[in-house]
Amino acid sequence: MFVGERMIGYTCTKCSKFYKMWSNYLKHKCEPPQFKCTLCPFAAFKAFILQAHQAEQHNFKVPTSSSS
Repeated sequence: MFVGERMIGYTCTKCSKFYKMWSNYLKHKCEPPQFKCTLCPFAAFKAFILQAHQAEQHNFKVPTSSSS
């Protein structure tokens, strides 16, 4: 995206998602999220985001590792 002659971000030509930083644009993939909530339509690209969603929206307890 340009403001005057200055570029202020990067837009994916496939899905039109906008990124301010080039490094984030390079990481972008036009793929559906792989982690899906079993209780609602929510989906995330990272497992910890799904876990946070489930804890907040569905009162799931996040499993903790126990050490002896």
